Amino acid sequence: MQQQHRTAAGAAPPPQDDVTLRTIEEGSLLIASPADSVDVIYQAPRGNLETARPRALVLPAVAAALDGKDYASAWRLATVDRLDLNVLADFKWPRFLEQTVDLVNAVKSDVDIADFVAGLAPGSVTGAGGLYADALAEVLPPTNNVAGSGFFSENGNSSLHSLVAPETAPPLEDSSIPTPTSNVSIENKVVAVCEAIRAAVLELASLESETTTTSSSSCCWLRTEVTTYSKCGDLDKALKRVKQVREAELASSSSSSSFGVEDEEIKTTSTGSTNAPSLAISATAEQGLKHLLLYNLEEDVYRAALGSYELEMAYMVVTHSQRDPGEFLYQLQQFASIENESLRYHAIDMHLKRYDSALRHLMNAANSAAENGASEEKSEISEEGEKLFSQALKLAQEHNLLRLLLQFTQGKPALRCRVHIAAGEELEQRGKHEDAALAFIAANDLEKALRAYRLGGQWRQALGLAARLGREPEKIHAMAARLASDLADLHNYAHSAQILLEYCNDVSGAVAALAEGGEWNECVRVAYARGQPNLVESKIAPAAAMAASRILQNLTEDCGRIEKYLARLKELRGKRAALAAAVQISSLAFDQGAAGHISNRDDDVQTEADSMISGFSIYTDATFTIKPGGSSRVGGNSSSSSASVTTVGGRRSSKKKNKGKSKSSKVRQGSPEEEAQLGRHVLSLAPLPNLCTEVGQLVEVLVMLGHEEDAATLHRNLKALIDTHTAAVEDLLTHPPLGLSLDIGAAAKEKAYETGGGIAAVVALEAAVAAVPGAELQKRAAEVELATKTTHWKWDILRDP
Repeated sequence: MQQQHRTAAGAAPPPQDDVTLRTIEEGSLLIASPADSVDVIYQAPRGNLETARPRALVLPAVAAALDGKDYASAWRLATVDRLDLNVLADFKWPRFLEQTVDLVNAVKSDVDIADFVAGLAPGSVTGAGGLYADALAEVLPPTNNVAGSGFFSENGNSSLHSLVAPETAPPLEDSSIPTPTSNVSIENKVVAVCEAIRAAVLELASLESETTTTSSSSCCWLRTEVTTYSKCGDLDKALKRVKQVREAELASSSSSSSFGVEDEEIKTTSTGSTNAPSLAISATAEQGLKHLLLYNLEEDVYRAALGSYELEMAYMVVTHSQRDPGEFLYQLQQFASIENESLRYHAIDMHLKRYDSALRHLMNAANSAAENGASEEKSEISEEGEKLFSQALKLAQEHNLLRLLLQFTQGKPALRCRVHIAAGEELEQRGKHEDAALAFIAANDLEKALRAYRLGGQWRQALGLAARLGREPEKIHAMAARLASDLADLHNYAHSAQILLEYCNDVSGAVAALAEGGEWNECVRVAYARGQPNLVESKIAPAAAMAASRILQNLTEDCGRIEKYLARLKELRGKRAALAAAVQISSLAFDQGAAGHISNRDDDVQTEADSMISGFSIYTDATFTIKPGGSSRVGGNSSSSSASVTTVGGRRSSKKKNKGKSKSSKVRQGSPEEEAQLGRHVLSLAPLPNLCTEVGQLVEVLVMLGHEEDAATLHRNLKALIDTHTAAVEDLLTHPPLGLSLDIGAAAKEKAYETGGGIAAVVALEAAVAAVPGAELQKRAAEVELATKTTHWKWDILRDP
């Protein structure tokens, strides 16, 4: 019966997109449409009379019934004509949430209401774009007021009211009055309807229990209850309700039907009233479970039952599913054979891959074993508890649950130490040495913490911890030398020099490290502060001369590169301008040719333009294909103001090769990305703040050493690089290269072409936005300007007059 109802209640597929149209035989004649009916009688070409119920009449009739709160008629029409039952809830949403009791009272069937809930779907079939939106447009005005057009008269009454609504129908409610459910969004429809239906059936069951002599009313809506839970994804509560009914059946020896009987037992009411049928129909737990399996995957229901740790319920699910019970019987027997409850729960969680819960139950078992063994063995944990804790520690390591395991070991210092050590070793493997060291310190394993600090380059913590451990001065000296060497390899010269000074008393090594790192002022200070002024001549002066020579060479080369790239950009800019002019000439000639006014001069102009375009085609990857009749297609991803035009019969575009090859930062001359690559290279040649700072200190040292002319040369070249780069950036902002200008996208180009402007309009649009720098260019230019302004490198006496 349930399966038959699902087929009958499901929405029939519409014959075409418009659900208000009904396909009949060609040549049929409309005979009649009886009053107060949704039937239409027509005569087929062969002479026989046929009756149809077009949805153009059914849907307004359903709407009229819903407005009159006649859910019995609305339900009958929707199910008989196989409408999508979501229409009952979606029509004038969220009014249905306040009328769910009316629907339940009208249908009076646990199975039908459960199937209605199971068929709920997100969205609205009456809203914009819904299945019945167009069909109900006249009876569902945008204001959601009752009054409207079509089947509704000016006073809001339906012309089909006598068909689907009782004569004593209550007055329609004013939708302008706020209600508790007026703010419920249609996006939350499924959950809201499920909660409203559940509340309605529970209220109805409570009323029924007051009028019956038995307690079966609490189970008469079991199918609906479990369906409302499962529809919201809460299978646990659905199974819990089935379990409650099952336990009630087992506890009852006289009033409950035996488990496994599929026929419903009809109870009698105590009132004997014949005004309305009784709803005291008891559904067994078996029937509720079968209905739950009807609308949910058997695997999901089984896993939910097993996850509740109720093996009897899991077996009950298996026996009523389509699977072989023997397939799961051995597994359930294995779980049942575990006497310890915590270990049984742990085994179930591991099977379901719920590792955090499995860890919790395993620790519960370990704690129980530890407590039992504590009275016998004067220790924190017994042998059995030790075995279980080892399993828990391994589980936590495998599934990254060590922090959770720390919470389960509160008040057990020895166990926490083991967890901290395991966490530290894992963090070391992941390269988080400082975090690992802290974990080792928490476990009071200072040797491992020292190793982690040393590997992580945390020299302060490492040397401090070594002193705390009472290491001999020789060992601390050796460790400090290794740390200084490691830091120098990482270009952390300042800290390397500090270690050499404080722990190794190596002034010469510290000065050399500071000079290597460009800390010229500091290395001079250290040399004099430590009473070794000879280091200024022996160490600092040679290092300063070498650094000045290296930096001077780099500054000269960078200036040359900027000028070279900028010249190439200007050359490409001129070619783009010529290409844009050629495209305009070609477009004009094409438009004249399409109009039938081609002259010999026009032919010459077209030929010249085509030759120019073919020469410039390497500077863009966009294509404009012109087809007979004026249609075109704009392709490619270029954001330039240039384009290559191909006429009908022209050459085919070559396929791109090496698609999997990674893009290189090398400038490829003639490629569509050349301008963008050149622009990015120019921006990358900006003097870095560290370079400016080092030059400022180096110039000062050179002057102090008596090399004022060399200092002035270095100062002058840095200024030249800054001025050259600043001018280049201004040029880029004024004339943005392709790829660094504002990108309007292919859609805007298509629109410009289709509006009638043709290729010339696309070129003009690209030319307009090409003068606007893109976000990347503006950001990089601002960063460069800020970097050169925030560093101190200028010396007044070294400036040119």
